[in-house]
Amino acid sequence: MRNKVKNKLTNRQIAVIALFVGMVILFTLVIPWVGLPNIIPGVLSAAFVLLIIVGVAALSEGLITGIAAGTAFGIASLISSFVFPTALSPCFHNPLISVLPRVFIGAVVFYTHKLLDKVFKPNRLKASGKVLRLAITGVSAAVGAFYNTVSVLGLIFLFYGGQNFSGTVVTWPFIMGVVAIAGFAEFAACLLLTPPIAYALERFKKIGGTAARPKTSGAAKLPDTESKKAYLRAEIKASLGAFPEEERAKADAAIFERVTGMDCVKTAEKIMIYKSFGREADTSKLADYFFSCGKRVFAPRISGADSMQAVEITGDTVYEKNSYGIDQPIGASVYDGDFDVLIIPLLAFDKNCNRLGRGKGYYDKFLKGRAGLKLAIAYSRQKTPLVPTEESDVQVDAVVTEDACYKRKI
Repeated sequence: MRNKVKNKLTNRQIAVIALFVGMVILFTLVIPWVGLPNIIPGVLSAAFVLLIIVGVAALSEGLITGIAAGTAFGIASLISSFVFPTALSPCFHNPLISVLPRVFIGAVVFYTHKLLDKVFKPNRLKASGKVLRLAITGVSAAVGAFYNTVSVLGLIFLFYGGQNFSGTVVTWPFIMGVVAIAGFAEFAACLLLTPPIAYALERFKKIGGTAARPKTSGAAKLPDTESKKAYLRAEIKASLGAFPEEERAKADAAIFERVTGMDCVKTAEKIMIYKSFGREADTSKLADYFFSCGKRVFAPRISGADSMQAVEITGDTVYEKNSYGIDQPIGASVYDGDFDVLIIPLLAFDKNCNRLGRGKGYYDKFLKGRAGLKLAIAYSRQKTPLVPTEESDVQVDAVVTEDACYKRKI
């Protein structure tokens, strides 16, 4: 799911946030106001639905959307406590109880998912990877629901313990009873219902992104990010194809000098580097140089339909072509740790180190949450004013060309 938070919201993100906020308002205020019953009375109350909405928002659309949906849940709960009073409504008149805990539900779900994804690494598995991803989704949403129950009831006891509200006395046994009943029910509902909803939403987005689109003559006429990326890839490939061999050789030599002269490379003990393919900037001399310096060197290897591994290589490592015609090492041991420097390929980049790859997403998945300086090498003709990006795209820390070194703005 989404692990990158951008400084500026796109129009799509604003629209998605508005959609989730609208759903929260619908189930908290509109449906009770018009007197409609719960979807499944006694099982799927408004609170259950709201927790699932917030969980799906965080899992499918990222941290900001999850926080926005949770904040809307809290504000709507505060309003609801006045408009639709119950025995404990006076407790929810306090925004520290009705609003504040709900703001962080999306964050709890988001970071729980991120942690579990890093620990269990479902993208590196084949047959069981999809099942594990669904399980992680459900557990993350369930943890968010349980956090909501415990935090809200804990604050009620903290502020109003011992007080009597229309015959309901806020005691510790009462709080624990609600946690045991409502908390478990909400936990179970989110655990079971969130994964299929989040999965269906992801499938819908993928189908929408890969539907056939009309051909156009320029990026300005293309309807979405994926089409703009496709146009830019074709444009850069054409430019690289027209790059004279003599100039390429000079550019490769200049890139080699720049990379090997970087302090972070000089002091690095573990470096990951790919074997250049097609018209990419040459990496063979860099790999040989790292071997001669006694560094531990690693290379990428595709390990399944949607995942990539790092394997340790030497000057004697044997390579074979994968399904994309790219050389990758065979018979090497898999390395699952961090790196000092990761040298990464790209097709295009901009001045803020947004990277455009070949479109398969292997590096974006591999780089998420992995320590090490992310360094790309490219020719200056691969620089473009703006690389179209999505939340799943991972920026690199720096791009080295024959002419300059571009660093990511933090």
